[in-house]
This record gives sequence, C-alpha cells and structure tokens, in this order.
Amino acid sequence: MTEIEKALLPSGQLAKALAAAQGEMKNAAYNRTNPHFKSQYADLASVRDATIPALSKHGISITQRFVIRDDKFVLVTEMSHQSGEKIVS
Repeated sequence: MTEIEKALLPSGQLAKALAAAQGEMKNAAYNRTNPHFKSQYADLASVRDATIPALSKHGISITQRFVIRDDKFVLVTEMSHQSGEKIVS
C-alpha cells in the first residue's frame, strides 16, 4: 500500500461516524419505473433522502468535482468528516 493510499484510509473518526450513519439509513424507495425494461429504481432524490440526513447528523459530507487527468475528465468523489479525515476516489 502506498503512502497516499494509507493517507486516504479512515483512521478512526470518519469510520466510526460512517458506521453510525449507515446504521441509521433506510433503503432508498423505488419511486420510478424504467419504461423500456419495466423495472423500478430509486432516483437521485430518493437516494439523497435516504442518506444525507444520517450523514449530516454524523458530520459527514460528500462532494464531487471534475479534474483533468491524461487529457480526460475524471469525476473525483470525496467523503469528508468534520474532524478533517476524508476518503477520496
């Protein structure tokens, strides 16, 4: 494991907060239907409704941004805790 990978692993507070938040989350409601396959799915609003309150309660935020790597756009997602710990992918 590289030093960068080690730095990105949650060392304590973020992991504890995430475990607590996940324990409070319910499954997102399937509130939409795909007309082509006739299957149901949860839209983004439903997923946010199921996750953001618990994450926020435990001091966790999710942000996304685009960066350019090797002349290509890459979406970077960051989960941050109020302690300063974060996970980046």
